Amino acid sequence: MYSRRAMSLTDQSYPPSLPSPWRPLGNRNFRNLLIADLVSDIGAFMQSVGAAWLMTSLTDSPLYIALIQTAAALPFFLLALPAGTIGDIVDRRKLILVTEVWMCVIAAVLAIATLAGVMTPWLLLLLTFALSAGDAVEAPAWRATFPDLVDKQELPAALVLNGVEFNLARAVGPGLAGLIVSVLARSWRHIRPEYVLFFGGDCCRC
Repeated sequence: MYSRRAMSLTDQSYPPSLPSPWRPLGNRNFRNLLIADLVSDIGAFMQSVGAAWLMTSLTDSPLYIALIQTAAALPFFLLALPAGTIGDIVDRRKLILVTEVWMCVIAAVLAIATLAGVMTPWLLLLLTFALSAGDAVEAPAWRATFPDLVDKQELPAALVLNGVEFNLARAVGPGLAGLIVSVLARSWRHIRPEYVLFFGGDCCRC
């Protein structure tokens, strides 16, 4: 009786163990792209804080300052579906490269206009919208490349890691920006904090 019970227990099939959630990081291409995306997202959140800080030096209107966040978020609402369709039609690698070049050009225009002293509230809103538009078009194509980078079994873990990366950047970026503002405001008062945030964020994004 005991032998039969032991045999039934040994013959019982168990579900396979789940793969490690860190396993996709063993893929060099995925790891490098995830790190690059983390740096870029941190720069994006720093640039967003810098844009809002810069707007306070251009105008005293709270409406313009609030519109900075609208200009940064609106492209994701308007372009989510078209960007997904474009990502399914064209070469995703080329689309990502084009959007990265677009965002670098917009970041350069932002930097030049700010240093030249020709920045206006409406120009800042327009360029912020254009910068976020590039990010909104790139995002679906970037996530659609995951099946080409990792195995099918690692895909759920890769998507989770991408979510962790974004939330980490969302926590670190504004916090780092606030730290820079605090340090510069107290120690180097002749340096404009918004310039450092603006250019530091743009460099991270590029």
